[in-house]
Amino acid sequence: MVFEITDEMKRKIGKWDSCNSRDVSGAKFAYTFIPSGLGLIIKVECDVCKRLLDLTEDWMN
Repeated sequence: MVFEITDEMKRKIGKWDSCNSRDVSGAKFAYTFIPSGLGLIIKVECDVCKRLLDLTEDWMN
């Protein structure tokens, strides 16, 4: 399986993101991809503030 973050998802993440990275690499997100019978569940967690963004397609929310 190939899991991808689309340009639209990148825009949503950029709009949602309000934290500064504490890591010299600039990494601050954990991405979770869960395939299901209804589609792909995609979640992004900020490692700094622990907020969660659900990028699952609108019909699944």
